[in-house]
Amino acid sequence: PYPHLPVTVVPGAGEDKLSNMKKLFYGLQIIYKQQMNRTPDERQKWFYIAGCDTFILPHHLLKRLDGLDYRQPIRVGGHW
Repeated sequence: PYPHLPVTVVPGAGEDKLSNMKKLFYGLQIIYKQQMNRTPDERQKWFYIAGCDTFILPHHLLKRLDGLDYRQPIRVGGHW
């Protein structure tokens, strides 16, 4: 139903926790390669990874990220 969304098959991946980590790692590799092929001005500032039961309000999250330098590698986690 969404032809603009790519489908990627990760060989040997199942539905267990280890397979989910494999899928996540593979997806992050794809994102990294795509972003590195863009000019710095075209790249996304942030990427958000969450579980299936996580809910956010994007404008609140972006407000929290305002004080951080998106040009530097950073990992934010835990509870705010």
